[in-house]
Parts: sequence; C-alpha cells; structure tokens
Amino acid sequence: MRDLDPSLADLGDDHLLGYARRNELLKDLPTAAPVRVDSPEGTSVDVTVYPLLVTPQQLREYQVSGQTFLIALDLDRRVRAARADGCDTIGLGFGLGGVSGHGAVLRVPGVTVTAGSALAVGSALATARQAAPGASTLAVVGGGGRVGSALAALSVGDVEKIVLVGSGRPDAAERLRAAEHRIYQEALSLIAAGGELTGIAAALAAEPPVARWLAEGRSGEQPSAEAVAAHLHETYGSSPFVVATDDLQPVRQAQLVFSAHSSPVPVLDEKYLADGAVVCDLSFFGTGAESAKVTSRDDLRYVRGGLLCVQDGKSVLSDVNAWLSRGELLAGAVEPIVIALSGSDGAADGGPLTRRRVDTVVDLARRHGFEPVAS
Repeated sequence: MRDLDPSLADLGDDHLLGYARRNELLKDLPTAAPVRVDSPEGTSVDVTVYPLLVTPQQLREYQVSGQTFLIALDLDRRVRAARADGCDTIGLGFGLGGVSGHGAVLRVPGVTVTAGSALAVGSALATARQAAPGASTLAVVGGGGRVGSALAALSVGDVEKIVLVGSGRPDAAERLRAAEHRIYQEALSLIAAGGELTGIAAALAAEPPVARWLAEGRSGEQPSAEAVAAHLHETYGSSPFVVATDDLQPVRQAQLVFSAHSSPVPVLDEKYLADGAVVCDLSFFGTGAESAKVTSRDDLRYVRGGLLCVQDGKSVLSDVNAWLSRGELLAGAVEPIVIALSGSDGAADGGPLTRRRVDTVVDLARRHGFEPVAS
C-alpha cells in the first residue's frame, strides 16, 4: 500500500490496517503501470497489477463467516476491468484464490484465471526436497486444503509417513479424510506405473490387497483409496502411513513441515517442531509468516516455499514486491505470466492438482526463465 500510494508512506502497520477497513467501498486502488516480461524463448507479455484493498485478516473473516461471496463480487469486478483493458490471462494472488474456489466462482468469459496453485505446489516441493532430502516423515499444516493436500499426495514417493493437520473447522475432518484418500490413490498410481518404488508407495505395494490388485492388472486410476483406508484400519487399527488430525502435537514427528494454511496469523510454535526440522513456509507473506517462531531456535531451518526467481536476476513487478528479494516473485504471479508466455491454458486452475499438471507448469516456468527459490 505504501508503494502504491505515497501519501500513506508515513502510516504505521496498525494505521494502514485501519485505513483498509474504513475504505470498504473504495477497494479498487489504481492499477500499476504495465511491465514487459521477456522469455528466453523469444515471447513477451505485458503484466499489469490490479490492486484490491483487502487484508489477510479480512479474507479470513470472509471464510469463517461464510461470506466469501462478498470478496468474489470484488474479484469479479476487477477481473472484468482487466478483461476490458485487454488482459486475457488473470492471476489471483495473496490468498485470493482460497476465498474464490481458486477462481472457480468467477464466471468471466474470454479470460484464463489461475491462482497459481500448481506452480506453488511444484516450486515448494522442489525447494523442500533440496532443503530436507532425507526426511522420512512429512507434516502439512493446512493438509486439508487444495495446496496442502497436493503437497502431501505428491510426496508419497519421498517419505514414509505423512501428518495432515487441519483447521478444526466443521468441514475440516471431511477434507482431511479426502486428503488421506488422495495420498493412497496417488501411491496406487505410482505402484501401477511400475518402476522402482520408495516411501509410502513402496510400503503400500507390500500390503496384500494392493499386491492382489496388481496381479489382477487393476489400473492405478481406478478408485481404490477407500478400500486401502479400510484395510489399514482393520489390519493396524490406524494407518501407519497417514495421521489426520487437528492437533499440532504429531508435527513433532516430522523432519519436514509444510506450512500451507490460510490463517492470517502464525500457527506453528517451536514446541511443535522436532530437533533439526525444516519448515517450508507457503504463508510467509503478510502477517501469516511463520519465520519469527521458527528462527527463535538455532537448530531449525526456515525456507520459503511457493517462490520463484528470475534466472537473470532482474526485478519484475518490483512496485508490489517490496518485501521480496530482487528477482523474486510469488508463484501466484509467475503462473499466469508463464501461461500467457506459452499461449497455453493447460496448466490453469479449475481442475485437480495432478502430478502431471504440476510438473507441466514447473517445466513451463523453467522454460520461460523462472526457477524455484533455493532457500
């Protein structure tokens, strides 16, 4: 806000938050000047930012109160304004995807809308694998969400156990159950594909019903997750591979922790983190950052997930990235850029965050000059 409106430069954070709340009817700040982004492949795109005056706290209030339709109306208005200005690819950043069904609630014809979820997942996984290559247990705080559940499912070949932590809201248990089932289904897909297996996928391949399904030639795409969950419960009492809970205590089992929640305030605390744990934070922007809690212990490592850097180090959209390092961008900004540069909407939001889709958009980003931030 200070960068976009110099008259606000002398206001402190509390005053700025109060300003945002008082200006409920004046949400549409002036658009930023277009910035040209060039790809190493020879294509170019002009990027314009359409600021929306809303805070992370307000977004959370919309979710808790069940009034996300209010912010959806604001988003619809801004997307239509962008289309009228000639934009054909629209990115929803800074938590706006989470309160708009990741763009699914918008019904604006003639544009591709993405919240950057696929690239957020792919870049965070790349960063985490580099930071914690030997982790055997993974925890995902926000494991029932769209991004959190995808992070968990796409890690079935990397770790031996996954802890899914939900919000405790009325629908959280159902979403955690769906996330657990997705983990099993992803493992079954890897098993059916053949090749060397590791992690949860390797362990599940040894379970009698899975071995029987393989012998029968069952496709990895055939839904079997509920049957796997029932077998594990009957055999072990509880799953030895997945813990689904709204309690942060089991996070202490994990060597790698993804913070993928939508809370505007930090959720993790150092007492919930194992010795030497790596925390990959996808909520680092605004007041959702977990860094202050994590960096209070010398043995913990904090890395930022969902961030990409421009390969040549040039600043892109620097006016609205004041808190990022030079050349860095959030995945929510990079994904629409690379989709526009490639002329493809195949990786846009609206469908499941499959392994293929995530790999596709990460590859697109690299082709157009963006790499996941290393730490």
